[in-house]
Amino acid sequence: MILTLLLVANTLTYDVLISAGHEGRPARCARFPKHHCNLGAAGERYWTPIVADAATAILRKHGVTVARLPADFEGNYKVDAAVFIHFDGASPPCSSAASIGYAKKSDAVVANAWRKLYGSYWPFGFEPDNFTVGLREYYAYKQVEARDAAMVIELGELTCPAQHAWLGHKLQWEGELLAYFLSRLIGRGGVPNPAPFTSRSQTPRQYPPRQTPVLARSGCNRCPMEALGQDIGDAPRMLAKLPRSEWIMHRSFLTQDALRSGLLRRLLCGLFAGGDPLS
Repeated sequence: MILTLLLVANTLTYDVLISAGHEGRPARCARFPKHHCNLGAAGERYWTPIVADAATAILRKHGVTVARLPADFEGNYKVDAAVFIHFDGASPPCSSAASIGYAKKSDAVVANAWRKLYGSYWPFGFEPDNFTVGLREYYAYKQVEARDAAMVIELGELTCPAQHAWLGHKLQWEGELLAYFLSRLIGRGGVPNPAPFTSRSQTPRQYPPRQTPVLARSGCNRCPMEALGQDIGDAPRMLAKLPRSEWIMHRSFLTQDALRSGLLRRLLCGLFAGGDPLS
């Protein structure tokens, strides 16, 4: 009886729960030792929050209460609907697609509704529902009591170049589509259906032109940060100026983690300036 009362007291109530897959890792992993500290596919933990934040902002604007959570969270939640946003990774590349997971068989109806909606835009198809253990037995299901459905939605395979390219400029739009779906599912908010991405005025992010820097050979402290680029999109352009052998050798540093830690900028600087890039 006391345990039941404690569980009820620790249950938070919202209309919708939205969790961004892998967000907060690895920094938060020590707080959740029973969870696998899986960092996801390359780039996944930077993309899932974009979709989650877009959906959350729209739903809240329309009066829907949202528990916006990272990958790992404490407590229990009672909601009308819960979604755990992910992107897939596969080896070999392009051997997967979008997919949906859920714990309750009754959620299959809602999963089919999402497949029908998303599939009307998404050109790469779907894997069967619950085709992996991770989808069927997702760790956070046990923390959520959802009236309508609790689902993991994999929006596509990031390790497939064609799928990655399709997804890359549509993250905000995917959040809008998800907000529309959740609003209809719970019958609250009246979020409008966004227009198809291709018919909208959105354009890919444009970067200002940058001149090739003339770098001193005395070390990395002379390299202007803006010349080396602070966006991951600039890194291939800089590395493309290197001999083919050096590009192959150093392309492993082309990750968001390396860029954000400054490692990639130091590498580029050293290669162009003649210093030790890793000193």
